[in-house]
Amino acid sequence: MAAEVKPDFSGEYVLNPHASTLGAGADAVRSAVLRIEHREPMVRCQATFAFDSKTFEYSLERVSDGREVIDQKEPTTLSSLHWEGNALVFMDRTKGPDSELTMSWRVSGRAKRQLRRWFTYRFAKPRFAATLDKQNSSE
Repeated sequence: MAAEVKPDFSGEYVLNPHASTLGAGADAVRSAVLRIEHREPMVRCQATFAFDSKTFEYSLERVSDGREVIDQKEPTTLSSLHWEGNALVFMDRTKGPDSELTMSWRVSGRAKRQLRRWFTYRFAKPRFAATLDKQNSSE
């Protein structure tokens, strides 16, 4: 039996606020762009989130083998990336001196033109979904 082909999430995606369900805090985002370079098993992401008064940027690089990796920053974060069906699941756990934060996000495709990202924060239990539309796609 042939191995299942996983989707390639490479591309640039822009937040579609009308198709998203943004909870407290996330509803302050005015725009968001996510760039993904996906060459299985390597996934690289660059994201920019614009709020009224500031812009937040981050980038990450992960391997989709499910291994947990500890970064060398303070506070320490334990991260992993694995497949659940045709969705990539990112998990980050940060433990500080007085608190612990677990954030998971799931990336799945819709007709190869949209990403749906589900976010869950453990300490306050908010859950929200951001829909990002793929830009400049010939598919």
